[in-house]
Amino acid sequence: MLAAIFIFAFVPNIIHVKANFSKSMYLTWGVQHASIIGEDLHLVLDKSSGSAARSKRSFLFGSIEMLIKLIPGNSAGVVTAYYLSSEGSQHDEIDFEFLGISYPNKQGMRVYTSLWNADNWATRGGLVKTDWSNAPFKVDFHRFRARACKWNGAASINQCASYVKANWWTSSIYKQLSYGNVRQLIWVRKNFMTYDYCKDYKRFNGHIPHECFKTHF
Repeated sequence: MLAAIFIFAFVPNIIHVKANFSKSMYLTWGVQHASIIGEDLHLVLDKSSGSAARSKRSFLFGSIEMLIKLIPGNSAGVVTAYYLSSEGSQHDEIDFEFLGISYPNKQGMRVYTSLWNADNWATRGGLVKTDWSNAPFKVDFHRFRARACKWNGAASINQCASYVKANWWTSSIYKQLSYGNVRQLIWVRKNFMTYDYCKDYKRFNGHIPHECFKTHF
């Protein structure tokens, strides 16, 4: 399965910064499994360890793009994560201000990706365990593009917002899904989604995250 992943943090005017894996990211753990070669990042998970990488630079606003080839076949219990996070924060603690939740828009954020085993909660509360006979599990990432404003300290807050060149992702047509997009999303959720953390009451001890009460699309 090949997935095109886009992570957005919106602001009207942004510098475009293009880079590939070998120049922009480095391995953080599981280095005996993972590799970075030019435009490609390869993460591997087996019983001994998973693997992960993060960006060398921090960004404030922009568009982060990635092509991801997910694990084929039965990969129940295995999590492929790809997200932006501020220093010292966990990705599931971050959400957007328009949801009424604090968002770190005044500090740099790095790109993180990891491949790890989460069969204690990710598969219907841990009912389905990872089938290690299918290991090693491999995920391939291709063509990292950070078209974003680089974080260079507090001065970046005003600098990144001061550029007058408009970017395509700030267009009004990208601020909400079209009717066709909504139908596609509903179809994907109905046919492929096997886990919804908004319904995982056990994981959050009954305190579901605030964003779960918002309209999803």
